[in-house]
Amino acid sequence: MDKILNKVANVGQFGVGKTSLKRRFVQSIFNEDHISTIGVNIDEKTIELDNVLLKNIISDIDGESSITVVNSSYLKGSQDLFLVSDLTRRETFLSFKQNVSDHRRAAGDKVPIKLLCKKTDMLDPDALDSQETNIPIDNYILTSAKTRENVEEAFLELAKDML
Repeated sequence: MDKILNKVANVGQFGVGKTSLKRRFVQSIFNEDHISTIGVNIDEKTIELDNVLLKNIISDIDGESSITVVNSSYLKGSQDLFLVSDLTRRETFLSFKQNVSDHRRAAGDKVPIKLLCKKTDMLDPDALDSQETNIPIDNYILTSAKTRENVEEAFLELAKDML
């Protein structure tokens, strides 16, 4: 069986749910009470897909709004980048219009960027204005770590892109 290493970086503002997303995928747990990540938290999960073992190394980068030397080093070498936003806080989605080029520059021009719009359990997903999605990303996925909606699917989509 072939083995592939996939480095995934989760970035976004404080409190959007990057850690909850990672925890739901890696440990299948959700905790309402959470303390913000300081620096970087790294986990891994290996999945089997199409007779390939894909080892996902997932960097949960703190919610610093600007690209710093520290979080830039975690973005470099990533094969995939999740920009995580909170549908209940519109500004977390709109900030990517300003920051996506910085993230691309840090991670590399060829790294696929997917926007994960979280907390669909708290908002009507149709509230996402199609005009606002006009930013240079590969696509967006509506998710909820609380209800598990599309969490596994988002990571599987990344895995399929690797194969």
